[in-house]
Amino acid sequence: MPLLEANHLTPLINELFFFFLVLSCVLISAAGYAINDYFDLRIDRINKPDKIILGRKISRRRAIFFHTFFNILGILLAAFVAIKVQLLRLTAIHIVAATLLWFYATYYKRRFLTGNIIVALLTAFVVLTVWIFEFYPRQIVLNNLIDFSYTKMIVYLYAAFAFITTIIREVIKDVQDIEGDEKVGCKTMPIQWGINKAKSFVIILILFTIISITYIQYLFWVHHLILLLLYSLFLIQIPFIFVIFKIIKANEKKHYVFLNVFTKLIMLMGILSMLLLLCK
Repeated sequence: MPLLEANHLTPLINELFFFFLVLSCVLISAAGYAINDYFDLRIDRINKPDKIILGRKISRRRAIFFHTFFNILGILLAAFVAIKVQLLRLTAIHIVAATLLWFYATYYKRRFLTGNIIVALLTAFVVLTVWIFEFYPRQIVLNNLIDFSYTKMIVYLYAAFAFITTIIREVIKDVQDIEGDEKVGCKTMPIQWGINKAKSFVIILILFTIISITYIQYLFWVHHLILLLLYSLFLIQIPFIFVIFKIIKANEKKHYVFLNVFTKLIMLMGILSMLLLLCK
């Protein structure tokens, strides 16, 4: 939005429509969780028997109802915002996301790495959604702005960060859930490769992320963005180094549960650094 204001352009999406767009993503995600729990009941009875809600507090039929209702409402809200920006076909993003979440729950979650990639792509698209709805309808005008390519690069970097950290978290979660997954015939990475190789894969991705952030920190230094440099060091890189040490030593399910939650927090801290960029 500062980019638009600096070039005397009015945002297409005001606060209300921004809320609708965010809510549409939340609803599609909630629908995905509902259908995932529906098809994962056998696995969950093994992996987390004390935390099962479906079949106890909520019936399976009601889960299907919530899945359908949340998807319809989420897509309608997305269509409402798409009409506002005069590009209805952007609604396809939410339709594709809802469809992928269905196939993820019914099939791809049990395949080698495919389900992880689907979840990671959808997470990255959550980061990109507001950008797409705000800037894509008038990209011809914005391409002529000096700062546009820089801003676009920043958004893509955040999406890439969300993608990679989600892959990391998903593989950790697969290790966490290996007992139930193996009993129902899943072919996740820890089952196909073994836990040690899956852990090595996660460590390689974390090291790649740390090195990539180091290059970005150099750019922060050159442009005197010291606060962002320190933020990324203490809230992303050092926590990721901590994850590496913890995952090497991890040998119980509770260790992977902790790492799963901790990695979510790192991703959240990374995305929240956007606020510092907006305030610079």
